[in-house]
Amino acid sequence: MYKRRVAEAKPFHSQPEPDQRKDHAVAHADEGSLGKQYIREAERAAADLSVFKLHGDDAGKSAAQALQHVGVVGAGTMGSGIAISFLKAGATVTLMDADPGSLARGLKHIRATLDRDVSRERLTPAQLENILQRLASSTDVKDLSASKVVVEAAFENMEVKQEVFRSLSRVCAEDTLMCSNTSTLDIDAIATAVKDPTKFLGMHFFSPANIMRLVEIVVGERTSEETTATVMEMSKLLGKAGVVVGNCDGFVGNRLIQTYSLEASLILDEGLNPPEIDAALTAFGMAMGPFAMSDLAGNDISWRIRKAKNLYDPDQNFADFLCDQGRFGQKTTRGWYKYDEGIGKGRAPIPDAEMHEELARHRERLEGINPEGVTCASDEIAERCLLPLVNEGFRTLEEMIARRASDIDVIYVHGYGFPMSKGGPMHWAVSELGLGDVVSKMDSYRERFQPSADASRRYRYNERWEPCDLLAAAARALPGPTQMGAFEAYLEMKRRGGTAREKA
Repeated sequence: MYKRRVAEAKPFHSQPEPDQRKDHAVAHADEGSLGKQYIREAERAAADLSVFKLHGDDAGKSAAQALQHVGVVGAGTMGSGIAISFLKAGATVTLMDADPGSLARGLKHIRATLDRDVSRERLTPAQLENILQRLASSTDVKDLSASKVVVEAAFENMEVKQEVFRSLSRVCAEDTLMCSNTSTLDIDAIATAVKDPTKFLGMHFFSPANIMRLVEIVVGERTSEETTATVMEMSKLLGKAGVVVGNCDGFVGNRLIQTYSLEASLILDEGLNPPEIDAALTAFGMAMGPFAMSDLAGNDISWRIRKAKNLYDPDQNFADFLCDQGRFGQKTTRGWYKYDEGIGKGRAPIPDAEMHEELARHRERLEGINPEGVTCASDEIAERCLLPLVNEGFRTLEEMIARRASDIDVIYVHGYGFPMSKGGPMHWAVSELGLGDVVSKMDSYRERFQPSADASRRYRYNERWEPCDLLAAAARALPGPTQMGAFEAYLEMKRRGGTAREKA
C-alpha cells in the first residue's frame, strides 16, 4: 500500500483540566456544547500552520492571489459544486469539460443552485449577477492557461487523471498550483504527470462540495510545505475546514469508512435490512445510516473502485449485485432504497420490499456466515460499525497518515455526519467510552465472530476486531475515559520515543 506520512503536529490541549471541568460543564449545560467547543478547537488545531515553512500572512497572500483565477476541470456534480465554492469566495472561475453536454449540464446545475440561493435570500440578485460575471466555461484546456490554481474533478480513474494533468502541465504556468479531487487514488502516482510535483497535492472536497465544509488536503511525497500551507489558507477563504492528511488508499476519511461499511454489509448478510441498520446508526446520532449515505453518494463509486482493485464479487457481496442491476442510488431512483420525485424532492429513502426479497435470496446462497446472526439492539449495531472505524483511525495515527486524533474527528463531523455532540469517533472512544472499554468490546466481538472454516474471503476478514498496536498500548496506559488533550500528549510522547509503530 502506498503511504506518505504528514508532518508532526503540535499536541491538542483544548480540553479543560480536571479542576476546571465542573465549572466548564455548568457554563455549557446543553448536551452538545462540549462537543461543539471541542470541534471548534480541533478545527483551529488542524489549521495550525506552525509546522510549515510558509506562515500566516505569506500563506494568506498566496491563497488570495490563487483565487484571482481558478480553473476547475470536470463539470459533473462535484466539479460544479467546487466551482460554486470558489465563486462564492470571490474567485474568477473557468469551468472546463471536454464534453459539451457535460459542460452544459454543469452550468445549468450551477445556475439552478445559485437561483435557489436567491429565492431563499442567501444571495441578493446583485450578488448573483456579480458571480455570473466571474464564471466562464470552455471545452478547451488551453483556456485554463491563466489559472493560478486548477482543481481537477474528472472521472475517478488513474489514467484519466494523469492525462488531465499532462495537458494542464503543457498549458499552465510553472507556478500554477495543481490539485486533484481524487477520493482514493494514489496522489504520488498522479503527480508523475505533473510538471512540478512540489506544486501538486490532493484537495478532496466532499459532496455536495458547495455545502459540505470538509476538505482533506492530501500531501504527496514531493508536495512542498509552501503548497500545503497555501492550500490550507485557500480552504479557509472558501469557508472550509481543511485537514492535512497523508497519502494512502482512501486517505483518512474513506479509509476509515471502508471498515464501517464492511461491517454494515456483514450485518446485512446476517439478516437485517438496510432500514433497520440505518435506524440504529441514526439513533446513535449519525446524520445518515450507511446505506442511505451510499445511495446519496452513488453506489457505483465504490462498485467501480472494487472492480479496479479486483474485489468485485456479486455472489458474495450484495452491493456488487445491486449495482449490476443499475441500482446506483438517488440518481437512478433505485439503490438500497427507492426514491420518488414526489416525496422529499426525490431524496427521501423509501424501503424497497422488492430489493429485500432479492436480498433474502442472496442470504440463502451465502456460506460461512456466523450462525448466531445479530440481534436488533441498536447499541450493538452501532458498536459493530463504529469500533472497527475507531481501530482504523488509530492505525492512521500509527502510520502518521493522520497528525492528530482531533483531525480525524474534524473529518468525521464535517465529512461523514458523525454527531458533533459526541465530538467525533476518536473523542467518543477516548473520552466517552474509555480505551479499556473499547478494547474489551473488540475482544468480545472477536471471540463471537470467529470465521468458520468454509467462510468466503469477506468473512475471513477478522482483523477488524484485532486492536492495532497503538490502540492496545494506549488502552493499557489510559484505560478510562480520558481528556483528548491528555491522549494527544500521550501520542506525541509515543512518537518521540519511537514506540508508536511507524510505517513509511
